[in-house]
Amino acid sequence: MARRRRCTRGLVWSHSRMGYDAMNVPVAAECPGFMGVQPLVYDDSEIIRLVLDGAVDRFAELIARYQQHVTRITNRHVPSDRVAEVAHDVFVRAYANLSSFSGKIPFEHWLSGIAVPTCYDFWRSRRREELPVSALTTAPFSFACSRLQ
Repeated sequence: MARRRRCTRGLVWSHSRMGYDAMNVPVAAECPGFMGVQPLVYDDSEIIRLVLDGAVDRFAELIARYQQHVTRITNRHVPSDRVAEVAHDVFVRAYANLSSFSGKIPFEHWLSGIAVPTCYDFWRSRRREELPVSALTTAPFSFACSRLQ
C-alpha cells in the first residue's frame, strides 16, 4: 500500500490507513526543540523488551495493537457472548509467556499460536461442565410411557 509522506520541521510522518505514525528518520539539526523526543510508535520487539525490563504498562500498547486480531480469531472459534473472555485469556497467556517470544516470527503470528489453543481450552473446559446423562430429568420419559399405556 502506498503511503503519503509529509515533512514537518525535519520530521517525516507517514499517513497509512490506520492514522499518522512517526517514520524512523533523524531529526533535523535546526529543530532543537525536537531533540531527545521519543518516537511515537515503537515496534513490537522494542515494546516486548521494555515490558521484560519492567515497564509492564507498555504491554497495553500490544493489547491495543492486536486486540482486533485476537478478537477475529476467537470470534471464529467460540460463542459470541464469550469472545471477550477468551480474548482476555489470550493476552494473559501472552503476557505470562512473553519471555519465550524469540522474535524469529512476527508477534502477530506468535499471538495467533496462543489464541487458537486458548479457544480449544475453552471448549475443553465446557465439556467438563456438561451434565452426565444420568443427571437428566426423567419427566419426558415418564410422559411418553404414560401415553403408551
